Amino acid sequence: MGFRVPLSAQEFSEGFDQLLVIGLKLSADEKDAQKLFEDLVDNHHYSASGFSLVRQGAATNNTSAEDAQFSSSDWMHETSYFVETGATLFERVNDSTKASDGQRLAEYLGINFAPLQFIAHSDAADHADAVAMNRALYAGTLGYYLNSMLDEVMPEAAIQTTARAGLRIT
Repeated sequence: MGFRVPLSAQEFSEGFDQLLVIGLKLSADEKDAQKLFEDLVDNHHYSASGFSLVRQGAATNNTSAEDAQFSSSDWMHETSYFVETGATLFERVNDSTKASDGQRLAEYLGINFAPLQFIAHSDAADHADAVAMNRALYAGTLGYYLNSMLDEVMPEAAIQTTARAGLRIT
């Protein structure tokens, strides 16, 4: 696929630090776009290269010091066709403090849970663990900083708003 981007002389001479391209299907409404994205996840999952969620702290690129945590030589990818027959890796829960990473990703993307329920590491709780740690450390870190270092320059209402935002699970 190729496309043209009209540039001014100044834009051409200065160049760009980053170019972000987002694919859109303008004819798709919200429901069609959701289905297209769910199909994309499914297609990647069942492709030879596979699809998985990346665990917190996992290397995502091969370097001289460490290999990426995903490999196409994974046992699941040794056959040309793989069908899940066991239980799903996660089920939807109402308590956001106990939601799996797969559930949270589906909610953030606005898609159904089904395309992610067999994705490797979708049952992880990395986000819930991180939020729990943030809450546990709040009093000795951000809370201390806000209440002891910024209390004279930041209104109390702003400190409380920041605290609520920092401790909230969304």
